[in-house]
Amino acid sequence: MVEKIIKKSGLKVKKNIITSWEIVYDYALKNPNVLFYTIVRTKEREDKFHWIGRVSDRRMFIYALKKRKDISIKRWQDLEAYKTLSLRKATVTDYISKRGAQIYPTTDLKQAYKMLINERAELMVMLDYSKDHLDKKNLVKPVWEIDQPGSFYVAMSKQTPEYIVKKVRQAYLDLKRKRKIIPITRRD
Repeated sequence: MVEKIIKKSGLKVKKNIITSWEIVYDYALKNPNVLFYTIVRTKEREDKFHWIGRVSDRRMFIYALKKRKDISIKRWQDLEAYKTLSLRKATVTDYISKRGAQIYPTTDLKQAYKMLINERAELMVMLDYSKDHLDKKNLVKPVWEIDQPGSFYVAMSKQTPEYIVKKVRQAYLDLKRKRKIIPITRRD
């Protein structure tokens, strides 16, 4: 999707892929010409970025190892008993922390998954499609669906010149109108 938007905009782009969510978030807050794919649009973030367009629904779960039959989450308070891995600076981390989760913040989803598999924590937060990507051996199961609202967006750093933001936004809108890109909707 992002490649199509960039191509349509006619801009020359240098790709920098940073794996740490915390690093890329901080970098985008301080530097111009940063395209963010993907970021959750929240009230707190509204004025920090230029919002290009919606990418997908967001469906997040808390996962445990399948072999851990003793783990049962029936209400938010049940999370207090378990170490939960979640990405630092992700909106979901703050959300579940306020509801009682004992957070062990991480900066890398793949590393967090390895920590869960090696039993360095009991629970892990991730998207349903991240689970599909990381859990090839089908070792984890969802134990709680997180009810935090929100969607994923493409955004640009606030310091980006307006003419660039307009080009990228127009490219997104043109591709969406022509149905060359279609936001991903929730799957049940």
